[in-house]
Amino acid sequence: MQLIQATLQDSEAALRSYLQTALDQNKKVLWLISGGSNIVITADILRQLHGTQNLTIAQVDERYGPVGHPDSNWQQLLDSGTPLDGITLVPILQNPLGSMHQAAADYEAKLQKLLKTADISIAQLGMGTDGHIAGILPGTESVQAAGLVTSYQTEQFDRITLTFNGLDQVQELWLFAYGQDKKPQLEALQNQDLSLSEQPAQYLKQHPRVVVYNDSIEGNNV
Repeated sequence: MQLIQATLQDSEAALRSYLQTALDQNKKVLWLISGGSNIVITADILRQLHGTQNLTIAQVDERYGPVGHPDSNWQQLLDSGTPLDGITLVPILQNPLGSMHQAAADYEAKLQKLLKTADISIAQLGMGTDGHIAGILPGTESVQAAGLVTSYQTEQFDRITLTFNGLDQVQELWLFAYGQDKKPQLEALQNQDLSLSEQPAQYLKQHPRVVVYNDSIEGNNV
């Protein structure tokens, strides 16, 4: 895991350059996106990408509900006004929408195919102030979930998310953790060995290709 202290603009530029280079080489790129503050980053990058006919955008996680519901991560991307023409779009929530567990199973089947056909797969992640990544919250059943995708209920939202097993199948993980409220979790990630249930972000130390962009701690390899 590589920690890089940089401005948000510089980290956006790094991801944009990485994606553009792969697209310019006619590689099939699978870009798995997250919600929250990452939507702004995704939208900014998309506005500057070109030659996106080999780009597929899918999701790391989603809040379950009717297609287009206001708390949906995917709907927030659509509402950003970002041009998506010519890009293959694979949201988690699609009509006809079954139960939460069926929606998760359907998405897992699609994800398996996408991972097999992509030349490059990259997951863009955020980290919560509680240390969660993707939709894997500390102390929840998602920490132990099998398969590539799981679904479960929380107090705030019902969630569908890639599991740690699912993240294992993605070639590269890029995490963006900006704001001083993320510093305690970043320091814990850097300096402590906690259980995945205590801090799901500890998983990042296990994946072979991880970069963590942030604005609060100096970069090094962990």
